[in-house]
Amino acid sequence: MLWLWGTQEGITLVHTAAANGHEKVVQCLMERDADINARSFYQWTPLMQASAYGQISVATLLVESDAEVDTTNVMGASALVCAARGGHTSVVHSLLVAGASVNNDGGTVNPLMSAAIAGHETVCRLLIDKK
Repeated sequence: MLWLWGTQEGITLVHTAAANGHEKVVQCLMERDADINARSFYQWTPLMQASAYGQISVATLLVESDAEVDTTNVMGASALVCAARGGHTSVVHSLLVAGASVNNDGGTVNPLMSAAIAGHETVCRLLIDKK
């Protein structure tokens, strides 16, 4: 398992590359057995990082590589909540196709509430249609 240069907060190279949309770097790390479901101190996964920053190519790569789509962080937010909050329609769609739960409400807000609070009408419609 590759944990090279992880921080005290548990942020790994995969987290950082995912958040910044570096698909080829994520692929390279995966080829070297990096843990695509690694958890930071606050229980964020690389998929949550990619989703929060709208990095569709990395999110798709992680989903296709069997990253856990419905796991949640310490606030109860899943990758779908992260994508919905940011208004990242393509990532939301990709996660829904992968089977992410629209009804994830283990935290303070669910995906639909996150999108509505942030004013992302297109994402709201996508989530309502999925329900």
